[in-house]
Amino acid sequence: MRLGFLLFAFLLALSPTGVRADEKSENAALLKTVSTVFDGIQHDTLPNGLRIYLKPIPNATTVTTMVGYKVGSADEELDQTGLSHYLEHLMFKGTDKIMPGDIDRLTQRNGGHNNAYTTEDMTIYHFDFAADRWMQALEIEADRMRHLKIDAQHEFEQEKGAVISELDGNEDDPWELENKALLPLLFGKQTPYGHPVIGEKTHVRAAAAEIIKQHYDRWYHPNNAVLVVAGGFDAKAALARIKELFGPIPAAKLPERKPVPKEVDRTRILKSKFQSKFDTPRLLVGFNTCTIGEPDDPALDVIQHALTDGRMSRLYKQLVEGEEVATTVVSNNNTGRYPGWFEIRIELADVEGIPKAEKTLQGVLKQISKDGLSQTEFARAKRSFIASYVFNLEDVHNLADLITRSVLDKDLDYLKSSLPRLMAISNSDIKRAARKYFVDRKPVIIESMPKATEKKKVGATASENVVSVLGRQQAAVKGSPIYDFSKARHETLPNGLRVVLLENHQLPIAFLNAYVQNVTMYEPPQLFGIAHLTGNMLDEGTKKHTGQQIAEIIESRAAKMSFSPNGGVMKLLSYDLKAGIDIFFECLTTPAFPANELESQREALRTQIQEEERKANERARIEFYARAYGEHPYGRAGMGNLEVIAKLKAEDLRKYHQQVFVPNNTIVAVVGDFNSDEVLKWLTAATAHWTRTKLPELPKIVVEKPKEGQEKILIDNEASQLHVYIGHVGVARTNPDFFKLMVFDNILGTGPGFTDRLSANLRDRQGLAYTVNATITATASDEPGLFIGYIGTFNDKFAQVKAGFLKEINQLREENPSAVEVENAKRFLIGSLPFTFSSNQKLAESLLMMERYGFKNDYFEKFVREVESVTPAQVTEMARKYIDPAKLIIVAAGAIDRNGQPLKKD
Repeated sequence: MRLGFLLFAFLLALSPTGVRADEKSENAALLKTVSTVFDGIQHDTLPNGLRIYLKPIPNATTVTTMVGYKVGSADEELDQTGLSHYLEHLMFKGTDKIMPGDIDRLTQRNGGHNNAYTTEDMTIYHFDFAADRWMQALEIEADRMRHLKIDAQHEFEQEKGAVISELDGNEDDPWELENKALLPLLFGKQTPYGHPVIGEKTHVRAAAAEIIKQHYDRWYHPNNAVLVVAGGFDAKAALARIKELFGPIPAAKLPERKPVPKEVDRTRILKSKFQSKFDTPRLLVGFNTCTIGEPDDPALDVIQHALTDGRMSRLYKQLVEGEEVATTVVSNNNTGRYPGWFEIRIELADVEGIPKAEKTLQGVLKQISKDGLSQTEFARAKRSFIASYVFNLEDVHNLADLITRSVLDKDLDYLKSSLPRLMAISNSDIKRAARKYFVDRKPVIIESMPKATEKKKVGATASENVVSVLGRQQAAVKGSPIYDFSKARHETLPNGLRVVLLENHQLPIAFLNAYVQNVTMYEPPQLFGIAHLTGNMLDEGTKKHTGQQIAEIIESRAAKMSFSPNGGVMKLLSYDLKAGIDIFFECLTTPAFPANELESQREALRTQIQEEERKANERARIEFYARAYGEHPYGRAGMGNLEVIAKLKAEDLRKYHQQVFVPNNTIVAVVGDFNSDEVLKWLTAATAHWTRTKLPELPKIVVEKPKEGQEKILIDNEASQLHVYIGHVGVARTNPDFFKLMVFDNILGTGPGFTDRLSANLRDRQGLAYTVNATITATASDEPGLFIGYIGTFNDKFAQVKAGFLKEINQLREENPSAVEVENAKRFLIGSLPFTFSSNQKLAESLLMMERYGFKNDYFEKFVREVESVTPAQVTEMARKYIDPAKLIIVAAGAIDRNGQPLKKD
């Protein structure tokens, strides 16, 4: 169901069997919170047909503006696929009033973000700004609704290169080519959903400006659009401005939509084998289903949850943990304007497991069609969907996106009435939908086989849902509000655990982040991989609970908990915070490293490493880090050494955990709807057994730039793109020049949209890439980070992108940037601060950062002062001081030879 988040608040009327007594009252309160949000949406329709939806949110510091058009890849001519997505890119190129780069520069000056995405059924554009500077987004949207220019002056051909680069880059990722193989078999090539959203490469290459202009003129009209504004704004003033700007735009007669294809009634399984460039065998299974909003649609969402959502889901338990034939199982219910599809993606342990996986899948689906779901499954789905919905209300952008997609699919009444329809779901609905789509109709199965079919048994990784989306008033600098962190409470427990608590009672949500320091630095080089394996094992079993029991505790409360080499995070409803703290710290502090789970996680990590190292991008990144850092622990950029991981024992992990995962090496931040005194008591009790330990001595390795420049080419004849990394060692996070370097970054390679020099020149003007960036601040930490640039480009452009990078670096070293450039960068950095405070998770991350580096609660006030004071001369000084073009390390991976020339195709 593409309504997505609407699902999260359903099943209220289902039997309460298996539900805690207090959970019923909690769910009722949560549902009231959700319905209040919907009831507060204001709706109007202009005489020209433009539908307007306004959702003011008291105290919100940001505003999201979205304009959605009811046109997507389903509306394209079959010999001209990809037009909707290409047009999405061109909508940022300008009009008679707006030239290429103007939209991004305005966004940058106001500290905002802009982007867009295209699906089968719609194209949606957005601007995110601080609440005191958002209205100019309306002027841009009104202007480009009917006045877009598609011509050479507005960089039509250059953008074609970026679109093709995006298409090539996607094909270097798993599942992209499998999905392209599935769609025409599932729907038929002549149907609306029979081709990928991004289009076929030959069609994109052949696209002419006149053809895309015709597509624009057919569909981009107010009576085919919706406008949504959500966040901290005055609705009356907003509506008046919207009417002023959009009211004069005339409506148009829209083309007829394509007819609904004949219902697919496949009576036998259709299989197709696919040779993959990756080492992991995969199954992509697709079932034809229904349109969005049909009675079976929500039933399919419930089935999706029961099949693959979490460790307690049916397919995960049977395929991954039971039969051990799969490592990952995910599913998604994709319904839309036309009959959609239900997909199941399975990554397999080895190719021999394919028949068994297919048989088990069919057996599980038949069982659901016969018996339906258990009351426990219904209860878990209920709590999960409601909680997920509430989680997403926290984010203004997500709420605006939900409204936009929902009203494009249907209307506001459909959005508001979703709960009653969803509450009516019963087991008879589940059985009917499963029987109709999974038993009576047969699927299309893509068997994706690695070239090397030797047996490679691998282990399990956590499953999650797949969401497939393709895509992308000038104010004074001092206008952005700064969050008052003086309300944060800082405590150090007797065992040395540092705790930061911040109450935020806006929604019944809490977020916990535990950061274990210097994990990479403490990892012995001869045990490379032990940090990742230890992190993966933390929730696989403790002295009190098995991994399955832990999963059941978490999933029954709809919490989201995950661990990594650096600690863990948890997001949950505030009602469950005490129980969440207890199980979280039980996992973090007392993992048992059980033998069976260790073998499973060992093989999972091995597979993940092998899979990542098949990607040209990852191989180039690992090589770049190794050359930049040398013997320093940060030079080990991958997840581990395969030979080391194969030999690690539980005792090795236990010893490493006891040395590094200790309270006096850990910082915990908790933000949300709670009482700080209570939470401090809970944390103290949950960690009372955790004793202070003397830490190992940190290695002292000084990293310097190489004596001279280096270049390394990694030949990969299967890579669709050329991936290039360039740079050398950078600075630590506490460097006194850090704020000046942030301005430098923004000008060179991290500005929003295409405002930075690399994006403006290499991506926007020359069309050499879809992705290009450079930064010296992003990786800075306790140890020096890197000055690191990246571009994904065409295999015949290696020399050109090298020259382009060097030109931009040298120019910043030789000439001061303009005062306007520097002012725009400063405005962006300061103007975007409200987004740093827009959720409990982001607040927790800010608190951890300040605690970790010893910054005071007034850090962000200092941020504003320091950034405001940066001058053009200081930006050039930073380039000269920290970037040395003669000592740059360049690593490239792609289909090029040792001399950087494209490989000749057979």
